[in-house]
Parts: sequence; structure tokens; C-alpha cells
Amino acid sequence: MLKTSNVYSAMLLSGLFISTLISPLSIANDTPFSVYDTSRIKVDDNYQQVSRVLAIGSYEQSFDFLGGQLTPQLTYSMFRGNNGSDIAQDIQGFSNIDAEHFSAWQEVNLNWQNDTTLIRIGQLDANANFVSLVHAGQFINASFGLTPTALPLPTYPDMEYGLYAEHKVSENLGFSLAYYRPDEVDDTGEQQPLWMGAVCLYCNDKITINTGYWTVKHQHVKSISGYFAYVEGEISEKLHGFTLVSINDRPQTEDIKKHIKLGVTYDAPFSYESHQVGVGYSKVFGPDDETAIEAFYLLPINSFINLQPDIQWINNKITPNIDNLILTLRVQFYL
Repeated sequence: MLKTSNVYSAMLLSGLFISTLISPLSIANDTPFSVYDTSRIKVDDNYQQVSRVLAIGSYEQSFDFLGGQLTPQLTYSMFRGNNGSDIAQDIQGFSNIDAEHFSAWQEVNLNWQNDTTLIRIGQLDANANFVSLVHAGQFINASFGLTPTALPLPTYPDMEYGLYAEHKVSENLGFSLAYYRPDEVDDTGEQQPLWMGAVCLYCNDKITINTGYWTVKHQHVKSISGYFAYVEGEISEKLHGFTLVSINDRPQTEDIKKHIKLGVTYDAPFSYESHQVGVGYSKVFGPDDETAIEAFYLLPINSFINLQPDIQWINNKITPNIDNLILTLRVQFYL
């Protein structure tokens, strides 16, 4: 058998090869082509070491079409390593790249946009369009990147086909609508449509106030619906903050009922340009309430590599009580 370190090295090289082969120029500088995490999880006074890697290859190219830009987008991802949440037994997912082993096309879609309108069709990440907060993006805990109350949303790693459209009505007002065919099924085993809508009540470069609604229509059982609202933006030149509340109408005894999160990030701490520090809090309410507190420091080594030490405390009131301390070092590789 190959040693674990050799497997991860091979994965990183594969990610570099795929990214270079598919699109040597198309991946933006702020999008890593590979993410490597190694974590120490304190469980029952013992530490366990887990490691995993996500490699990403992407292609996109824009063309002038009907007064706007037509852009095909292809993204291929591979994940290898441990699913750390299986060990930590946390609900929210302490790492946002954890998954079962997979190698698959993910976002495969066609976008058209002009100054006021965006239309996307194909295999999409629904969460990226609706509930992703820009200033929560560097946190590792999955609940900062999505809301676990919206369980049927097609998102990483199981994206689904759909149609998404958004339109900017005025400088600060916009709305968006989407239709998806996710894996959520009713008691007949048939896939049921997921509808989503959101209104950006105030959107500009400094502040975003957004609210939305989603529903999965079932023919033979009660439909599942949920609401979300969030605010994020600039507190000062270097300080940014965010807060979100999300709720669904599932029974309290069945699944996650409500989610709140809030946090702040601070740019250029200690006058180090491109560095960032962040602190966040996330809690889910349901049959098993869970609290996660996270702090990170983003440290760019050069234009190709970022290091991100991260610490999380996760408490869950299930029996037996989970009280985990998780230390993670994330390494992000860029082209």
C-alpha cells in the first residue's frame, strides 16, 4: 500500500495537472486549485489526526452574445482522505471540504449576464447563489459557508441541475429566483422540485441585506419550506462583519430547525498586508443543539500558497455529550 503522505502528494500533483490541462489561465487568483487540511480532534480526552485534500480543475471562457457575456463553466473536483466529521460526530461539519471519496464533474453550466441580469442553467451549486456570505468565506466550519437548515439545497459535493436568474432593479435592490431537481424525494421515491427566491433589499460594495425563501414540493407528504435573512458588510475600512438567521418548518424532533451565525474578520492585522484574522459563532437548534466557535489566521506565504491555522470548539448536547477541540492547518494552493 502507498503511504498516506504519498497518496496526498499524488492528489496535489493531479490537481495541478488537471487545472493546468483544462485551463491554465481561467482560474481566478482568489480560487485555489487545491486545498489540504490536517486536523487534530480531541475526542474523549484523546487526540485523533485526520487529513484530507480537495483538488479542483476549472474552465470558463466568455463570449459576446446578445448584448451580454455568455460563459460556459466546467469544474471537476476530487476529494481524498478522512471525513473528519465522522470522527468528530459534529452536526454542522467542522471542515467545509469533508466528504466521502469522490471524483466528479460538479458545476457544469452556461451563464449569460449583462449589467443588470444574470441567468445560469446546468449543474449548479444552489447555496452559492443564495445563502453564501462573502465575509464568511474564509471560515472552515461548513455552517459559515451554508445554512444547514436548508438541507435539500443542491450544493457541494452533490450539485444538481437547475435554472437560476437574478435581476438588479436599482442600484441597491435586486431579486433572484431558481428551480432545481435535487435528490430530495417523497414517499413514492420520486424527485420533487425545489424552488428558491431571494430579495436583496440593500446591496452595494459596503453592505448587503438579503432575505429569501425556499420550498420543496411533495405530492404525498408535507412540503418542506424555509426562510433565511442575513446582513453583512463593512464596519470600518479593515473590519467586516456578518449575521444570519435561518429557519425551516420541519418538526423540532426531526431535524435541524433553526440556525444562527455571526462573525467578524479583520484585514491586515499587525500591518501585514493580505493577512486576515476572523472569529465566528454558529449554532443549530433541533433535537441536538450544537454550538461551534471558530478562530482563524490567514497567512499568505507567497502568491501561490496560503497557510491558515484554525481552532474550533464544538459542543453538542447529544448523549453522550460532545465537547470537541479541533485544531486544523489548512494549506491552499493557487495558480
